[in-house]
Amino acid sequence: MDKSKRLKATALCTLLVLTSGCATISTLNQPLRERKPLVMSGLRLDLASLRDDPVVTDRFGVPAPSYPLLDLPFSTGLDILLIGYTAPVALYYRYR
Repeated sequence: MDKSKRLKATALCTLLVLTSGCATISTLNQPLRERKPLVMSGLRLDLASLRDDPVVTDRFGVPAPSYPLLDLPFSTGLDILLIGYTAPVALYYRYR
């Protein structure tokens, strides 16, 4: 296997491992009708799990990531990228 293929395989495996426990991916994979928090949901879930706040983590309907401090920068980045989707959807379901 040449160096570029090995690098691509390593990057793909790393991406799969990081997104498997990603709080943003977990919270956005729920039905929208349940009125779960959407905007910056991964960041909010990570911060709630760092504070050991069971009320907030129960509100999201998904288990908190195993390593919230490790997940925090990735979830924050993904939440910022997806805010153009999550904010309008959250507003639509809020006033519906």
